[in-house]
Amino acid sequence: MLSTHQCSGGIVPISGDKRVFYTNSGTESIEGAMKISRGHFRNQRPYIIAFLGAFHGRTYGSMALTASKPIQRFGFNPMLPNVIHIPYPYPYRCPFGKNLTEEECGEAVLGYLEDWIFGKMVDPSEVSAIFFEPIQGEGGYVVPPKNFFPGLRKIADKYGILLVDDEVQAGFGRTGKWFAIEHWGVEPDIITMAKAIAAGLPLGAIVGRANIMDLPKGSHANTFGGNPVAWQQVLRS
Repeated sequence: MLSTHQCSGGIVPISGDKRVFYTNSGTESIEGAMKISRGHFRNQRPYIIAFLGAFHGRTYGSMALTASKPIQRFGFNPMLPNVIHIPYPYPYRCPFGKNLTEEECGEAVLGYLEDWIFGKMVDPSEVSAIFFEPIQGEGGYVVPPKNFFPGLRKIADKYGILLVDDEVQAGFGRTGKWFAIEHWGVEPDIITMAKAIAAGLPLGAIVGRANIMDLPKGSHANTFGGNPVAWQQVLRS
């Protein structure tokens, strides 16, 4: 198995048994979550869905998910293949029209995913995960409609796709709850975190359902993840 640790995770909004893998940064957490997502399906589902406006990091894998500023990708093509970006439901400037209500904007994005991406571009059985920020950061601090994440969870469950919640920026109380996704009452399958977890020292984590965190032992590791210096800061906090 992946070198992980059992996690009680009392504050993590994922029910049931969980496992955690410690990293050194947010982008490393995203990279690991990409490997876990594809590896869980033994690479039978090579596609990943991400959102326009997203920022998930600048290392090579996470850069392929990032779509907030062209400079972050300029000069580094070709990107990691099989990443598909779709619009994010921004109620104030909905990409599907000015006159839509918040709920209509959320439904339009969900419909685009189902009807256009899954209907015309890639079969959902080939999609391993949907990566998202519950509140986009560099994309403009975008809060999606209330119906969006429940609808996305329903689509993911319908097709057996994992939901990966990037809480690197929004997590740890920054939105009034431990994790921003809790505002929608939706459980992701994997949560990535970093930044505030150790008050600026290099520490991150990937927390996921135990049955998903199942990469073969030795297929993913690092040297300093969960290092004692960063953990001393966590314990002080």
